[in-house]
Amino acid sequence: MYSLQAHAAIQLLDPKEPAPYSLYQKRARYFYLPARHYTLQLPAGRTQLFGFFFRAKLFRNNSERPFRFLHELLQAKREGSTKSLASVDFSVCSRTEQHIRKLMENARMGDFDSEDFVHRQFMDMIKLSRTKVYDEYERTSDPEELIKRFRQRIAERVDQDGASFLLKDIASQLNTSFEHLCRLHKDIHQKTPLTYRDELLADRIKLLLAAPGTLAEISETCRFSDSNSLTKFFKKQTGTTPFQYRENLR
Repeated sequence: MYSLQAHAAIQLLDPKEPAPYSLYQKRARYFYLPARHYTLQLPAGRTQLFGFFFRAKLFRNNSERPFRFLHELLQAKREGSTKSLASVDFSVCSRTEQHIRKLMENARMGDFDSEDFVHRQFMDMIKLSRTKVYDEYERTSDPEELIKRFRQRIAERVDQDGASFLLKDIASQLNTSFEHLCRLHKDIHQKTPLTYRDELLADRIKLLLAAPGTLAEISETCRFSDSNSLTKFFKKQTGTTPFQYRENLR
């Protein structure tokens, strides 16, 4: 499933799992979903999704070996597991978007009835996915590259979810411990990840204060519980209230 556009997290709910699977804008992941009813929750506003399904036999003669991020899902399918699974999530790059657009624009009636067409197109998608997974999770153990990806994820989540996400969730997505990331981040940038997150969030609030919109609307956009919570956070970060900041812009 590929999230091409979404104002917040898309959530896939499995009635047999306690936590939903989340997917954010410009991110994608693969799922193994045993037969039962699922619920797909979309955020308010415009959402664009692209998805396809394939059978495990798409990988012939054990050809899945290069696609390690799919191994657990394929094994679950072959064993008939009743537990749903999801791969790591990964970035939807411009090349992937172009491939999806070209596929949708050029596909003709009957193309998807052709096994060769389906195999070729979907294997191309899976190969692009493998490249992004490798880039994000496997290419390097260089601490600076790891922290660069960590900070990029933080910026993406602040833009999408404001104050309503946990930094520990990003550590889990990067297959490392939060404590390890905190140590590296402080060594490289002389500040904690939380401080960096708060700086980005304060900057986003400043941008919104420079545009039309009530404080209540800004609080909702940035996922604060109410205007008072936003005001308290903003004053702690900047030394001034949102009202005073907006007045000083005039």
